[in-house]
Amino acid sequence: MTGSAGLVAVAEVVNRLGIVGALDEGIGPLKQRDRGRRCVIRQDGDQPA
Repeated sequence: MTGSAGLVAVAEVVNRLGIVGALDEGIGPLKQRDRGRRCVIRQDGDQPA
């Protein structure tokens, strides 16, 4: 088995049991992080507004 075989096995179990759907029904869908926004610190140490 490869190093990612465990991840594939867990993903298959999650899909077959419908865990994501059950969580979405119970607590609502989770928001996904906005990956495009980053805080950039300038050379003088101040953060941009």
